[in-house]
Amino acid sequence: MNTLILILILIFFLLGLDFFYILNSKTALDLFKVDITIVIFFTFILSNALIYYFYKKLIIRPLLLLREQSRKIKLFKYDDVIFVKSNIREINELASSIYLVAQKMKNNERERQDMIFSFVKSIASAIDAKSPDTAGHCNRVPDITMMLVNAAESSDLPSLQSFKNLTVSDYKTIELAAWCTTVEKLLRLSML
Repeated sequence: MNTLILILILIFFLLGLDFFYILNSKTALDLFKVDITIVIFFTFILSNALIYYFYKKLIIRPLLLLREQSRKIKLFKYDDVIFVKSNIREINELASSIYLVAQKMKNNERERQDMIFSFVKSIASAIDAKSPDTAGHCNRVPDITMMLVNAAESSDLPSLQSFKNLTVSDYKTIELAAWCTTVEKLLRLSML
């Protein structure tokens, strides 16, 4: 407070004002109190704005991004999951965990699909080996199916436009369906 009074005396001295006259004036003291209140108010508002800005930047934004990443995992979009960087250690660890979970789930999904595909192929091979009547039928049906899919994809017919943008996953699903259809038909025939 003493420093503030000294600064005010210096300012008034430089401006040529009689400080002691102003200090004794009741109006000047009231104005000084109002000025201090305004300064404190604006300091409070500015500090809250800065706190909100850093709070939003450091905490809210990373948490919203993490929520988005967990939604991607929920929708099985493991390739779209990104690592969210943060300056806060706990949020960074959570981001790392979410990213690692997405990668592990992606690998597990791929391994599961490979296992199902191998299982269906094994059954088809066993049926082909057991029955001389099929003579490689289980291998031909998926090959012919994939040739038909490739022809449909390169076709310009309006009814085949849905084949234009097939993904690798779509190709695997179609091939697996061809294998399953073959196995199902052959199993039904062998039961007759």
